[in-house]
Amino acid sequence: MIRINANRVILGGLVAGFVILLSGLALANFVLGQEYVVKFKATFPQSPTEMIATHVGMRFGFGIVAVYLSAAMRPRFGSREKSAVVAGVALWLLAYVPLAMTLRSLSLLLGGQFVMVLAWELVETVLAVAIGSSFYRETRR
Repeated sequence: MIRINANRVILGGLVAGFVILLSGLALANFVLGQEYVVKFKATFPQSPTEMIATHVGMRFGFGIVAVYLSAAMRPRFGSREKSAVVAGVALWLLAYVPLAMTLRSLSLLLGGQFVMVLAWELVETVLAVAIGSSFYRETRR
C-alpha cells in the first residue's frame, strides 16, 4: 500500500508556499503598485509584524495544503503534472477567487486589476504546486 509521505508533503508545501509568497509580493508591490499597498494597509490596519506573520503563514499553509491535495490526487490522475495542475486550480478556486472578490468588493481591486489578479494568481498557484510537488515522493508500506 502506498501512503502519503507527510515529511515530503511539508517540504514540497514549504517550497510551494515560498513561490506563492514571492509571487504575491511581486504582484502587490511591483504590478499593482504603491497605491494598492497603501489602500490595503489602510483597509486592514495591522502592525508590520502581524501583517508579515499573517501573509507568510497563509501562503505557506496554502502551499502545504495544495501539495497534500496533489499527492492525494496522484493515484487517481496518474501523473505528477496533472495532479499538480488540478490541485493548483482547486486552490485558486477555493482560496484566491473568493479573496479577489472580497478585495474587489472593498474597492481595492478596480476593473482590469481584478481580472489581471485572477489570471496572475491562477498561473502562480499552478506553477507553485507543480514546483512543490516535484519534491514529493511517496512512501511504500
